[in-house]
Amino acid sequence: MVLTINNDPLLVFGNYHNGKIACFMSDCSPHWGTQQFMSWPFYTALWVNILTHIAR
Repeated sequence: MVLTINNDPLLVFGNYHNGKIACFMSDCSPHWGTQQFMSWPFYTALWVNILTHIAR
């Protein structure tokens, strides 16, 4: 588990067979994602880094 909010998992990384997985337990769009989170200066970098990590 990489990140929790109030002891609830928000971002988890793992391995499955020879691959890597990432699970983000919220919404990355305005449905559940807050405008504050989506306007965070590192928001795009977060997703680029998550995808880069699991693609290796």
